[in-house]
Amino acid sequence: MKNKGITLIALIITIIVMLILVAVTINMAVDGGLFDYAGDAATKTNIEKEKEQILLAYSSTKMATLYDEVTADVLQEELNKTFGFDENENPIAVAEDNADGTITVTMNNPLRYFLLNGKTIEKSDDKPQVALAARNITTNDYGKVISNYTCSDSTINQGLTSANISWQIVYADDNNIYLISSDYIPLDYVPYARGDSTKGKPANINATYPRSASFSGVISSYQGSTNITDERLKALNSKWHAYLEATSDTYVSNTSKAIAYLMDQDAWGGFACDKADYAIGGITLELLFKSCNQIYNNNEEVYLTKVEIKNGYLISNNSGTNWRAYFSSMMHSDERYYMINSKANACGAWIASPSGSGNDMYRTLYESGYSRNGKICDGSATTSDQYGFRPVICLSNNARLIDNGDNTFSLR
Repeated sequence: MKNKGITLIALIITIIVMLILVAVTINMAVDGGLFDYAGDAATKTNIEKEKEQILLAYSSTKMATLYDEVTADVLQEELNKTFGFDENENPIAVAEDNADGTITVTMNNPLRYFLLNGKTIEKSDDKPQVALAARNITTNDYGKVISNYTCSDSTINQGLTSANISWQIVYADDNNIYLISSDYIPLDYVPYARGDSTKGKPANINATYPRSASFSGVISSYQGSTNITDERLKALNSKWHAYLEATSDTYVSNTSKAIAYLMDQDAWGGFACDKADYAIGGITLELLFKSCNQIYNNNEEVYLTKVEIKNGYLISNNSGTNWRAYFSSMMHSDERYYMINSKANACGAWIASPSGSGNDMYRTLYESGYSRNGKICDGSATTSDQYGFRPVICLSNNARLIDNGDNTFSLR
């Protein structure tokens, strides 16, 4: 019995000692970060695995595109194959283009950011500032100012800055972002015909509207529709040029010469920047209506154009039920990128498209008292003296915008 008692006491003491040792060991492991080290090791392993998978997806994309530049859109397809989707059908890995040509890949669950630069990849603690391409621009961005836009001609740039004129987004498609001047430009900065200072330029003849001018001073320097040869510019008046080509016709008139001046990218080149494909002297009907249909008509083709004679366009504001060369209440000055709600400098702006009614050209016209106070109408290129110029910039496909967080963008 005595031996049994000793054995039992020894067992109890042993158990107590072991419990103490276990407690001490656990405490040391916790205090010493052993579990943290184990967790960190697992996280690092997962990060390295994700890096490897992203690089493999990039390499596969590069090969599939025959080694063209890899964009986020193209890479996204391969990432979807690699990582799949969550229970809500959202991609687990999301690729976004950055301003400097790199790509940010965001991993969800857990949230991690990777910066992909060609064949190198690094984890980023914070999400890099995402650059927006044309395809990322929505109608909510229309009207926003590009705060750092700089015209290539320093004199023009300084003049527009002094006049408090900026550049606003007026339209974007999958490839390009289009900007328009926020006001009629002072006539000092309207270019000479063909960009040649020995030739004429539009001049003001109506002191009531100091930034208005007709085309009398420039039409002698152009032949008409044949002056417009750049396919990018012809696409802005695609229906008109398609008709002329289909009928093997040309259009020589004061209007077509005025259109040639407005579409003369050499003359208007001083307004472009190093991230622009070209600058022209005014928006076209087709470009304007694409934008208006997005803003006013839920992207349905309510505002339409057609060309049935070489002179130019007829327009419709009701999906083609009625066609003519003018309609009131087409736009609203709340969207200043369409319409200026003041006649202090001009009554409206020249549109770089010819009218199919007579030998006139289109322009916008501010009409107070309407629910939509922007009218589109036609008039003479040489005698109408109440309309000003709002140049349009087409940014290059590789141009990127950074959201400044104050309803403006920076161009990168």
